[in-house]
Amino acid sequence: MSTVSTESPPMANDKGNGMLISQQEKPAPMNLKLPDTTADLNLGGTTRPPPPLHLADLREEFLADTSTYSSLGWTLDAHDLTAIDMPTSSSNMSPWRTLPALTGAEAALLFGEQSAYLPFPDSILEHADSNSFECRSLEDGSLELQQLPLALMKELWSIDHYFDKVHSFVPILHKYHWVEAWLGDPSRLRATLKTNSPSSLLVHMVFALAARFSLSPYFEREPPSERGQRIAAKATAIYWDCLQSLQQPDLVYLQGCTLLAWYLYLSGPNLQGWLTIGTCTRLAYEMGIDKIDATNGDVPLTLDWSQQEEQRRVWWSIWELDTFASAIACRPHTIDRLSMAVKLPVSDADWLADNSVESVVIDPDPLNAWYTLRDSANQDERAWFLLCNYLLLIAYGLGRQSNVSDQSILEIEKAVTCFALLLPKQFHLHPELGSLSFGPKDFIRSNWIISTNIMLQGCLTFIRFLQETVSRGDPNPLEGNNLLSPLAGESHYSHRRLNYERMADNLLQIMQMWPAEYIAYNSPFIGCLMLGPAGMNVRVALQREKSAKCTGNRPNIDIEMLRLALSQISRYWKIGDEMLALLSSITGSELSS
Repeated sequence: MSTVSTESPPMANDKGNGMLISQQEKPAPMNLKLPDTTADLNLGGTTRPPPPLHLADLREEFLADTSTYSSLGWTLDAHDLTAIDMPTSSSNMSPWRTLPALTGAEAALLFGEQSAYLPFPDSILEHADSNSFECRSLEDGSLELQQLPLALMKELWSIDHYFDKVHSFVPILHKYHWVEAWLGDPSRLRATLKTNSPSSLLVHMVFALAARFSLSPYFEREPPSERGQRIAAKATAIYWDCLQSLQQPDLVYLQGCTLLAWYLYLSGPNLQGWLTIGTCTRLAYEMGIDKIDATNGDVPLTLDWSQQEEQRRVWWSIWELDTFASAIACRPHTIDRLSMAVKLPVSDADWLADNSVESVVIDPDPLNAWYTLRDSANQDERAWFLLCNYLLLIAYGLGRQSNVSDQSILEIEKAVTCFALLLPKQFHLHPELGSLSFGPKDFIRSNWIISTNIMLQGCLTFIRFLQETVSRGDPNPLEGNNLLSPLAGESHYSHRRLNYERMADNLLQIMQMWPAEYIAYNSPFIGCLMLGPAGMNVRVALQREKSAKCTGNRPNIDIEMLRLALSQISRYWKIGDEMLALLSSITGSELSS
């Protein structure tokens, strides 16, 4: 393992806790052995020169469609376009932050491919052979970023892979700040990669996650779900080094830890992921992010709106991890939902344009939580998704109580029903409404709409479980079984499956509206709710087939639809393999019975 550099760390900008370059002291060298979580990959064989790097031509894109900008009152011609260059310092970055508020598509079109015009600093790759797709692993199986082939680094240097395909469901990094901090200053990146610092952890994790979607020949012998795992192994070593000497956490380290936790859980639920989620939660508590929007005046307001929004986004991504990990294992949550005071995040477009939109804190009372966003200026699709997730969390909490009352279950059922009726028009998935639009620039919004509807069906299914449990006199619905998540094991709820047909049918209708190529760019955790609590959507499909007395070798089309959708997840994320294995297990068990 490499030791900590003795060079001075790169200077930070003046963004306080919102900056991308950590001010934390470099950790002391240590002889820490990384757990053997990934096997060393054999990348031997005949080498060949890398293909030419094809980067999007932003100027041609502007020339091809100027209608978007004419609507903003801008006039663009070829002369204007040739003058567009990416600023490389904070001093000339400010004009870019004072543009009018843009839609997500407009902001992506204006800024999304700007980094493609920054020449990749070849000097960063001190040990790489630009004509080779082989490189040496470290003793612990990890990989230094500087060792990657030049063509691959150039591809990952383009921020499209991360910000288009990973940021879509873990939206914690500010795209423009990232460009300013790293892409505009190659010397800073070079110095950072030599250290085991929080900033190095963050950069390694961005590259590790982006590698999932790389088209480089370097990865041709690895399936997409394994690409970048050696970079992540190096990031894990950096994470442990920093943690051992941590004195005061900062946002950069928390962001790096959060991406690492997502990576570990997307690789399949495991102990390392569970422990890393706990670290993220405690770091966030230590930084006071759980009270960032408290009204009691105890938290000093030293951050501007954009920096506060950045911290909120990290919090909610950690909260999602904690919610999912605890649910599938039927364990208590680390985060106390009753005491947190963090506003729901606003849209990417508003955040990137520094357009301060007033958001709201979720009321912990289920009878009040459902209408949190009703009168809010924040109507972002992800905010509605998180609110739906919050209602599911409340229902799950009831399942963990001893002697849960009929009244409590009735209240959460009514709250979820009211939430469904309150959802904005774009969440109503009728083909004639045309609320979904899938394309390279606008799929994120539609993915959150799809996810919210899938989660809503899962919430209704779970509440039905609670009702049946209480009606049978079971004092503790979640004791001795794993009700919420099929990943945790079988459920003893095998009767009256027809009561769940409506939710299962709704799920299948939702999935028919989801283009296959965009499923993997959504939170892979949604795959659990595709199967349904205790795999009930699978069981309903199988029960229906039995009732119809189907004969012959015709496949169960509903099961095949679920399998194909989960295959899109498993292509990039190993947690999808877990879901496919469970689908096969339930199918085999049901058919044999």
